[in-house]
Amino acid sequence: MIAGWMLYCVAIGLALTVVGLALERGLYLAGRATRWAWVVALVGSFVIPATAWLRPEAFSSVAIPLPPLAIADPAKVIAPLPADAPAVAAAAVASAFSLSDLDGALRWGWGVSSVALLCVLGAAALRLSALRRAWRASVVDGREVLVSENVGPAVTGLWRPEVIVPGWALALGEPQRRLMLSHEEEHVRAADPWLLACGAAALVLMPWNPALWWQMRRLRLAVEIDCDARVLARGGTTPEYGELLLQVGRRRSVLALWAPALSEPTSFLERRIRRMATALPRWRWAGAALALVVAAGAVVGACEAPRPVYAATVQAQAPADALVHHGGVSSDDVRPLLSRYFGPSPARLADSAVLVWFVIDRRGAVAARGTLPRERGDTDLGAATARRIPGYDTLRVGSLLLHAERNLPPTIIVRLGDPPIQLGEPPRRVGSPRAPARAVSDSYPGPSADYVRRVARQYHPDVFAQPQQGAAVALVFDAQNRVVSHAAGRREPRDQSCEDVVKRLLPQFQATRFSSGGCADFDGGVTVYWGSRLTP
Repeated sequence: MIAGWMLYCVAIGLALTVVGLALERGLYLAGRATRWAWVVALVGSFVIPATAWLRPEAFSSVAIPLPPLAIADPAKVIAPLPADAPAVAAAAVASAFSLSDLDGALRWGWGVSSVALLCVLGAAALRLSALRRAWRASVVDGREVLVSENVGPAVTGLWRPEVIVPGWALALGEPQRRLMLSHEEEHVRAADPWLLACGAAALVLMPWNPALWWQMRRLRLAVEIDCDARVLARGGTTPEYGELLLQVGRRRSVLALWAPALSEPTSFLERRIRRMATALPRWRWAGAALALVVAAGAVVGACEAPRPVYAATVQAQAPADALVHHGGVSSDDVRPLLSRYFGPSPARLADSAVLVWFVIDRRGAVAARGTLPRERGDTDLGAATARRIPGYDTLRVGSLLLHAERNLPPTIIVRLGDPPIQLGEPPRRVGSPRAPARAVSDSYPGPSADYVRRVARQYHPDVFAQPQQGAAVALVFDAQNRVVSHAAGRREPRDQSCEDVVKRLLPQFQATRFSSGGCADFDGGVTVYWGSRLTP
């Protein structure tokens, strides 16, 4: 899973790089500071992946297939399944190579590279501290500075920023020294040391992401260009300031990583001078608007990019052995079923975008099993989710288990019921909910869909006689499968589940937790929603 998320983060970083380029152009044409474009890009490169990780239901997903699992013949490696099923772990699983096999190495590589970069930054800070001992405090043109032998001009320190000037700068004319000191003081005033330190911290968190390195480089350039613009706005002249940049560039010295400095790389120097000497075009506002549109489109594209998930394809060769012998199904059945039919490590499916389902016949045998792609509405499992099972027959369901557990995939187990149960005394069609039908069977685990259909027809035949689009009938049963309340209405877009419809049409049950329920489409396009197993 690590490999998929790394690729996802790189893709998001590239999309946010487009955002940064477009925003930088738009802000420049609008006469605003351009460094904020790259602040947005860097922050977005972390926020979007983090949101996709914490709120997966808000993002679409793209499946990264896992190799098929070839499960050995269980007759040879698995005895009849006991309660603890320890023999399941002995199943022989043959797996082809997949991206998930790189997770361990990538996890270690990620940690080592982050620690290595942190050590480089720490070594640079220690070197700067050692050099500082040889620098002398001085006052130049009324400003307190540190004079070094050949380091600077630059700013060092976060909590107490100090301006560093090289010894050769003292020989410059007063106007040039004034521009040099003004440049460094603008860095301090704009808190540029903190901005670049935060950018360095971002790289420590994701040192393997090339998009972040490029964004950080552009942030450094934008910081210098913005500082140049502020110096010129305070009275500096372009020719004089350009000459100062050329002189500093010829004597460029190496400083600690990412310290704001007048002496930036030579590749930056040409861009800075070109930006100072170029006038804004007449159509700058149209260009700024277009750039913002491009940036907005790139942001939308990054947010809509599907997050990666592993979708398992399973080739289970195990026969449909009888595994469930008690009435209905329980959570104790989930892990043995997953282990037997999906390999000894079902946790491998936990991060995948699939739901695992089983259909248990009346004899307690696994009649069918498989996986379904997870959808956004599957955050809370419901009966509607179970109805997506291929060949799922609502009328035959005896009981339904919806199971969610950490380190296991969401699992649905459908236990097929007995033939339709005889309906008791027909309920009286009165408005009061206190006219219940007689209990059908105390041993039956819940009302069958056939029983639900017949009860719905008896209470609301008019709905079935003239069905309308979205027609709904809501029923609530007690623990003995007697109708305690009913209503007719329509499903609304705000209804997210079958239970939502029941509670909206029967508001007296808003605070009720149904132990089971569901919904089914019946004759004429009428959907019946029900909740059952209320405590008497």
